[in-house]
Amino acid sequence: MSIYFNTITRSLFILVIISVSIHPLFSQTSVNTISQLRALSPGASSQVAVLGYYEPGDWGNQRIYNWAGTSTVPDNEGTVIQPNSGGNGRWIMVVTENYYDVKWFGAAPEHYGENARMDNQFPILSCINAVMSTTHKTVLISNGIYITTGVIRLTGSQYNGLRLRGVPWSTNNGITTFGDIYDISNSDNWTKPNYNAPISVIKRSNGETDYRHIIQIGTTDQTELTNDILIEDIVIHGNKQGSPSSDGHGLLLNYYDKVGNLGVIIRNVAVDSNRASGFSFFAAGILADNILYCDGGDIMGQHGIQGFGSSFDHEPAVIKNVESWGRGRGMGIDFASGSQFILDHFFVHNNQYGMKTAGEHVEIYNGTFQNNNPPPGFYGFSSRQRVEGTKHDIFIMDNVVLKDNVFLMYRGEYPNGKKFGNVQLTGKYMAGISHSRFWKFEIEGVDGALNSVPAAIRTAEMAAATPHAPDDVGVTFHNLIVKNNNAEGVRADGAPITRIKSGRIYNNTDVGYFQRGIDGVSILANIEIFGNSEPFATNNGIIKYTNIVDGQGNPIIPPGNAIRLPESNIITASVNGTSNVTLTFEGTTTQPGRNISSVRLYQYVPGSENPLNNLSDIHLGTFSGPGPHEHTVTGLQEGTLYRFYTIAVDNAGDEGIEPLDFDGNMQGFTVEIHNIPLQSGWNKI
Repeated sequence: MSIYFNTITRSLFILVIISVSIHPLFSQTSVNTISQLRALSPGASSQVAVLGYYEPGDWGNQRIYNWAGTSTVPDNEGTVIQPNSGGNGRWIMVVTENYYDVKWFGAAPEHYGENARMDNQFPILSCINAVMSTTHKTVLISNGIYITTGVIRLTGSQYNGLRLRGVPWSTNNGITTFGDIYDISNSDNWTKPNYNAPISVIKRSNGETDYRHIIQIGTTDQTELTNDILIEDIVIHGNKQGSPSSDGHGLLLNYYDKVGNLGVIIRNVAVDSNRASGFSFFAAGILADNILYCDGGDIMGQHGIQGFGSSFDHEPAVIKNVESWGRGRGMGIDFASGSQFILDHFFVHNNQYGMKTAGEHVEIYNGTFQNNNPPPGFYGFSSRQRVEGTKHDIFIMDNVVLKDNVFLMYRGEYPNGKKFGNVQLTGKYMAGISHSRFWKFEIEGVDGALNSVPAAIRTAEMAAATPHAPDDVGVTFHNLIVKNNNAEGVRADGAPITRIKSGRIYNNTDVGYFQRGIDGVSILANIEIFGNSEPFATNNGIIKYTNIVDGQGNPIIPPGNAIRLPESNIITASVNGTSNVTLTFEGTTTQPGRNISSVRLYQYVPGSENPLNNLSDIHLGTFSGPGPHEHTVTGLQEGTLYRFYTIAVDNAGDEGIEPLDFDGNMQGFTVEIHNIPLQSGWNKI
């Protein structure tokens, strides 16, 4: 022992020197690779530091393996290694992370040069199989591009709870666009992953002739996975070669059918260059969030996202935050058949088809279809396949923009309605519609010469009504805007009933409204028509109308045997106490030979004009004859504004239209209830 004294700080410290020997039980050695670890004699050291799988540093920092002399756990090529000599005893990796990395099992991305594996299928599967015995069940696909020649197939209940994750996009400067992930300027016009981006890519080997799926979850015999599965932050890159095939999906969820809770979550996944669909599911209970798709095949059979659903006691498939870009090929999204699909926040562009749906329950919100039909005859959006409906059927679209696309809603019945709100269509191509209700539909810029029918909107009946069809089969518009088209404005061309309850049709180079369909009926009310080659034309069918004016407010009478619809109004209102009001009203007609047979009284429910709200005005009663009639409405709340209106019906069965302005706003008789009578404050607007 030595003692030292510091004369400057006047402090004392003691240096103790002890001789230490290393007992063999705690010995550690170091090797460069896993093959060298296998070559060690059993028990040659109790602990070994392995610097890499194929070469030092190829899996990042060194990994520590401990010797377990009696272990017989099967060798899994990664966390459990059996010596070449065989027998009992295994090298067991020390894992403190809450994941297993595929590099620990021999997966090697392309940028490792000579040591890059041409087939990472088995290392990735080995990692997945090994991690399922842990509590976290999480596999990390480290950054890099991993080539596979076979399917990463997860087809049994042993994969319940799997988390398959790449390098988080959220930590890589907000990767959310194609430009961040792909080299989109390559000369062969196919998308290639950006090798300089810190992303995790699973890639099908070039030159292979087996075009099966890259990742498959579930089996064709409908074996059900019962717990949640997560796939996150991964790019799936196909080889784009060979003939299109149903066995060439990038990511396939096959017969996954989750009851009750959410089943599979696909988040931050980019899929490209596959021979069939990028992401295909025969499943329910799915959430796909932040999905990028690029490059289908060369024909229409290739889809960005393709869905087949299941029964209605299961959760819907929810697809949100989607960009689907086909480079002029394939179909962006296809909800082919089955149960419930919800698409929310999307940008579908530059495909041959933007989207086609035949689902039984489809909801589409907040997105854009753009440039999805290079040749005429392909469609930005189409619903054409639902030929026969069921009691569950419903279709909803809200807050959607279509640019330079054809928009078709033909064929098939949705007994709960095909309902649209806030849809804007701009560009060269038309809208073809049947059996639908619209709130705030706007179309502009159509070039009639580029379409099979030279009209901005064509309403047409493309298939016979099914037994489940609603009574009012046809097309109904509230607040329709048809403007600045090099075409006819609206052509009613075979739909049994076309209704426009409010709107404007103006500045179109051809006729504003063309009633053409044989035996078709157009019911038109509260419309401004001006600046067209002429306001109306007809060669078939019947136009029934009320309150149609030009740009200066002058009445317009449609040509042919047009029928003026009956009108009605509330004449007076008087207070009866502080919560009741008595309304006096009557109906009138100016159509020769017609008389008023009855008048219906309604209380307006705010928002009822928008079909997406699923609201109906309150029917207060039907009164025979033209009137005057009187009815007392009770139970009104003090300080509340109420609107009432009437609908007259003539003896031919024709009925009036709600009193709306051109923008679809209710203009009924207004009453505000106060604790003192305010007859002078009531007004009719």
